[in-house]
Amino acid sequence: MKQILSYLMEELDIEPKFRKKQIFDWIYGKYVESFDEMKNIPKELKEKLKKEFVINPLKTIKHEIATDGTEKFLFLLEDGHTIETVLLKMKNGQTDENGNIISEDKYTVCVSCQVGCKVGCSFCLTAKGGFIRNLTPAEIVAQVLEMKKIKNFELQPIPQKGKGSIHYKRDFEKIRHLLGKEGWNVPIPIFKKRVKVWREENENKDKKQRNF
Repeated sequence: MKQILSYLMEELDIEPKFRKKQIFDWIYGKYVESFDEMKNIPKELKEKLKKEFVINPLKTIKHEIATDGTEKFLFLLEDGHTIETVLLKMKNGQTDENGNIISEDKYTVCVSCQVGCKVGCSFCLTAKGGFIRNLTPAEIVAQVLEMKKIKNFELQPIPQKGKGSIHYKRDFEKIRHLLGKEGWNVPIPIFKKRVKVWREENENKDKKQRNF
């Protein structure tokens, strides 16, 4: 089946058009994993969507929490391969003397964008198995939605693990689902600020950065 997280609203063949926004509201705003949970979507459309799409292409098979609060997730993909996602707390939230929240906790999510990696850094377990394939946009987007579903926090820039052969244009296509900027047709802005994507060049392993 097709992965609906790989599509923008304008790319979905669904009528009437307002149903697209309703569907995306459920996925990106309420983090549902079943079309049956979409209460304002007609039964006939739900059945059509269930036959054609899968919402979440990931299955959590391991979740570890380190003593410093870092959380590591191992996800199973539909083809049987596994990837890792790491949730890092970057800044603690603040409250006033009455317990009112002044600022929320802030996190960075380190997402995988490939199964394996071509770069081959000696300290990285991901690289030891070699490069297998690039992840689909849905598989990258789903990693962030899984983190948001667990802890509804404000995200800091996202570094991507496994970037040897990824081009900037391809990166952009994968993360545009998450940004929520006007004109990109994502109804729920997951990021309040710019997103930074790091990649590594295979030849010289120099880190490069691009802002969105």
